[in-house]
Formats: sequence, C-alpha cells, structure tokens
Amino acid sequence: MSRALWVIAGGLVSASSVRAQVTCENYGSPVNSSACTCPPGFGGATCSAPACGGNIFQADQRPLVSGASSSSFGNVSSSTCACPAGWTGTGCNVCQGSTVCQNAFSAAGGNSSNTDQSGSNNTLTCNTLPRVFAAGEMSCAVIVRGPRYSEASHLNIEQNPTLQAVYPLLSDLTILRTLNTSLTSRLNSTSFGSSGSVYAQVWYDGVEQFYCTAGGCSQSLSKSNGVAWSCSGLQCTCRPGTTFCGGGSLNLTTTINGLNEQLTISCDPLAANGTASCSFQQSVLQSVFGSSGLSLTDCTFGECVRQGVIDSQGGTSGSNGGGDNSLSGGVIAGLAVVGAFIALALLGFLIGWWCRKKQRRLGAGYVAEGKGQHGGFAVEWSAVSYVVPRSYGSKGWLRTRGSRSSDDDKIILDGISGRVEPGQLLGILGPSGASLSLNRK
Repeated sequence: MSRALWVIAGGLVSASSVRAQVTCENYGSPVNSSACTCPPGFGGATCSAPACGGNIFQADQRPLVSGASSSSFGNVSSSTCACPAGWTGTGCNVCQGSTVCQNAFSAAGGNSSNTDQSGSNNTLTCNTLPRVFAAGEMSCAVIVRGPRYSEASHLNIEQNPTLQAVYPLLSDLTILRTLNTSLTSRLNSTSFGSSGSVYAQVWYDGVEQFYCTAGGCSQSLSKSNGVAWSCSGLQCTCRPGTTFCGGGSLNLTTTINGLNEQLTISCDPLAANGTASCSFQQSVLQSVFGSSGLSLTDCTFGECVRQGVIDSQGGTSGSNGGGDNSLSGGVIAGLAVVGAFIALALLGFLIGWWCRKKQRRLGAGYVAEGKGQHGGFAVEWSAVSYVVPRSYGSKGWLRTRGSRSSDDDKIILDGISGRVEPGQLLGILGPSGASLSLNRK
C-alpha cells in the first residue's frame, strides 16, 4: 500500500514538473521553469513581448511593448515605439548605418579590439545586401495577391478578395536568416538557433499574428546579387486570439498550423532605393497565391557582421549608411592589380621615350659606327655647287666647281656633300626666298 502511494506521489510530482515547465513562444528555448532564451526582438518570460525600440545588442535589456503576453498582444507600430537612428524594420532589428553595429556592440560591453591574432578586421559593419554572411535580419511588406481566375483553382482564388477585404491593413514579415553561427558576433543577439535556420514572424497592423521556423537551409547567389534560401522542415504556429487566428471574421489557424514541407525565400537584387522584392514560397501558399507564394515588397536587409568575415568571403558590405565605409580586401586587391598595370604602362612609355631621345641625340654617332640600320632608303649627295652667273642676272644653274667660267660668278654652294640615314631628320635653313627654283623654257 505504501509502495502504491509512493508511485502515485511520484506521478503527481512528475506531472507537476511538466506543468511547471515554461512554454516559450516564437520558438524560444526554455532556460528554467520560468524563463526562456528569446530570438532577437522578443523578450518577457515567454518570449511573447516584442521589442519597442532599442537595438539587437541590448538583448533582454531592450524596451518591450508594455502589457504584452500570450493573451495580450502589444503593437509595435504604436506611436510610443520608435526605432533609434540607424535601425529600421518591424521590431527595429535591421541595421542601416555602417557604424551603428560597432557602436551598439561596444555600448553593450562587447570587445572593441579591431583585429585578432590572424590580422582579421573585427570591426563590426552593417551588410545591407540580400546576401547573408553570418546571420542577417530582413523586414518586408506583405502583399496578398493571387493568380487570375481559372476553373481549376477557383476555390483558392475566391479566397483572395476575402483576405483583402477581411485584412485591409498593412501586413509585414520579419525574417532572421542564420547561415553560420560561428561567424556571428554574438549568439542570441545577431543570430538565433542553429546554422542554416530561419525564424519568421507575420505582423498585421503592428501585432504579431503567427511565427514560423525552418532548418536545413542553404543559400544560393545569382550573378546579379540576388539570393535564394532553400529550407526544409517548415513549421508555423498561430497565436490564438489574434486577427488571423480566431480574433477576426476569418480564422486561418488550421491553415497556418498546417504549413510544412519545403520553404524557399527568394529576393531580387537591391533597387536604386536600397530595397528589394522577395517571395515567401511554400506549397500551400503557392496554391492560394500563385507560384510566387506571398509577394514581399520594400524589403530592407541588415546584418551586423565583422568586416573580416566579409573580406574572407570576397563580398562587400553594401552599407548605405553614414560613417566609415571601409573597402573590402577583394576591392583593395583589385585596385592594386589595376594600379600595377598602369605603372607598367607608364614605365614602358618612359623607356620608349628615353630610347628615342637618345637615338636622336646620338644620330651622327650611330651613322659613323654603322648602327643606323632602321630600314628604308638613305639620301646622299656629293660635290654639289650652286653658282649665280653674273651675265644671267638672278638665274643660276647647278654645276660642279670645275664648270665655273668667270670669276665674277656668285657662288652659293661650293662642293657640298652629305648623307641622311633612314631614321634621321635633316633640316635646311635659309632666308626667305632662298629655295632653289629651276625654270626651263
């Protein structure tokens, strides 16, 4: 009898322990019976309270929406919630300035050393490209838009006008993509969960409606700086009582909780305004909204990552904020190569110019030494004289010295000889009108 009582008591204690285990929302991790480790942008005992300002390095010290709980949903778009300078997106998790990450990291007590023993640059910068190097946040506007009417799928398409009418306010999607936790600057601040994972939240009019996660993710890059994330094991959880999940006229709880299988997040390259269009693709969503799934617009990206990580992977931070914009190692190497080619070209030009000048300066010596072999033809003349006979006035004839018949003749040229080698230049100087003119009648 006593043994049975002990068994019953043990069962009660075990059941009590199970009931005492805290339930974490947004896929947070239980720390003990009353606290959770929360993904960036969430806090409170159960990770149900979204941040209301601050930055991701403040972790559990961030200001949160007041009164938020599993049954009371705080609104991050209220007038009291505003992002500090250099941070944007729903929940203020997306960095935008090149120096805001390092400043926030240092303010939170992070190591401010600029380099490590290997010489890598540990300065934190903000990568605003769709590509992820370690772990990056993104925030987008959701558009409910389906394919054109067709008989084959009219049941799905008929939901779109209903969705647009029932949910006419703004919807947003925030996603944390963690590629490699070993490269992130601070676990559970700039990343969450394991490598190759995503954590997403859907917001309607500033209130979180449901959240999703997936693992086994890989990143593929396009030549035009677009990016696609392919993941497996998608799961989503509707927050009971929200507008999407029982609090409105259309309850999507069953549909949302049933989302599974493969997930693809595709993003185009950045447009001129620094945003990109993306899509959230899953089989059920694609059957309702078309092949693009949920269409996402005005997507902004922000990843606090060490400059050395970007340099080692041959990327550029793409930060569009103010402050120092350090060049990556790949860009510096490219500039060095271009500079070397320019220097070689200038050196070749100078050598050619110097050799040509030397050749001109030593032209006579080259001829005497028989080195003026440049091809072409030489011009040579010998014993050329020009005499102006007195009896003919201004008329004169070319003749040799022995042909003169009068001492009164005016001698202009007297037995001139010379030679011009190919590659040499000869100039004849004289007063105006001194050119030779032969007229025969």
